[in-house]
Amino acid sequence: MLKLLAFAGIALFAPLAARAESYEDAVAAAAQHDLPKARGLFAAAAQTGDARAEFNLGRMFLRGEGGPRDEGQALIWSEKAAEQGIPGAQYDTGRIYEQGLGVKRDPERAAGWYEKAAARGFSSAQVSLADLYVAGRGVAFDANRAAELYGAAAEQGDADAQFKLATLSSRYDLGLGGMTPHARFGALMDSVFGPQKWRETGGFRTAKRENELRAMGALTVPQGAKSAHSLGKPEAPGAYDLVVDGLTPETAAKKLRVSKAPLKVIFAEAAHGAEGPHLHVEPYSISFEVDMARARPAAAADPAKLEETASWLRSAAAQGHPGAQLWMGRLYEKPGAPASELALANLWFTRAATNPQADPATRKEAADALVKLNRAPKSTQLAQRGACGARAAAACEAPQPGQ
Repeated sequence: MLKLLAFAGIALFAPLAARAESYEDAVAAAAQHDLPKARGLFAAAAQTGDARAEFNLGRMFLRGEGGPRDEGQALIWSEKAAEQGIPGAQYDTGRIYEQGLGVKRDPERAAGWYEKAAARGFSSAQVSLADLYVAGRGVAFDANRAAELYGAAAEQGDADAQFKLATLSSRYDLGLGGMTPHARFGALMDSVFGPQKWRETGGFRTAKRENELRAMGALTVPQGAKSAHSLGKPEAPGAYDLVVDGLTPETAAKKLRVSKAPLKVIFAEAAHGAEGPHLHVEPYSISFEVDMARARPAAAADPAKLEETASWLRSAAAQGHPGAQLWMGRLYEKPGAPASELALANLWFTRAATNPQADPATRKEAADALVKLNRAPKSTQLAQRGACGARAAAACEAPQPGQ
């Protein structure tokens, strides 16, 4: 009797095991770039009702991977997986209906599927649903709802969402200006190192704190002088010290430079006083009112909102979004800009002009802006010096007196 029960148990669970095995085999084939085999195995697993396989099969049909593109089959399998709660499939289904891929365009149905995926934190769906709210397609126009959705995706590091949130907040008074410069700096570091992967070990310093560090033998600045940490105010200090999990200060500095995050000074600093080895960073404190006010007068009434817009642009540009890179160049290129900002304009225009993700129009606009910027002898000279402005390049690599 026991033997029969055991056999029955094996028979009962055999289909489930076979389904899992078929799906895992499909994943392995895809990892080995054998897409035709992966497509066949996903199809076999999808026939058993495996939602993961249905999703992957639908996406392969949609992209034409492992066989001919078939939008009709893509909708069938994507919708099956979507109905079982797979967020990626819900997004794909929404995209098929929104773009009319093999079916009649149906923005209302698209919005419904995007909403389901967005509610589960799927950033691409959040952005697409926000786009519909901005356009008033399939849903009623609602700038605030769009901002919420773009913001949710932006917090996950989605560069497209960050750029679109910046453009949206520059056109409408959405109450997005509550972030302090300190919070915006944190958002920028999150975009480079990842949330909770770094921590601040030093920010604004009072005169008392400077004296305490001297008493510890820190020798950060001469007596009577001020360090960059003593400039500004607690919510907007002139310098930050930070450490990054798993990275030496030197490696963290290199990663920050490679990201091209617009920062005035970046260097690895040794231990001093009670503080261990760390990364020293000084942000630019730049106002964007001139260009933004000229482009959209209504936005100039709230400087804090403009700074919020700028912070999202910085983050999106640092992640390689071509539109954000172009806009960053425009912001730094404002009339009467100091040397350091013109050099940064040159940097961002160059990045947009050479960005492989940029469309031809964006690349041309950036290239034309570079030509115009470099016609001025002063700008050309600064471009050769780089984003450090009047300092020599080596000066940005090492601590300076009074830092």
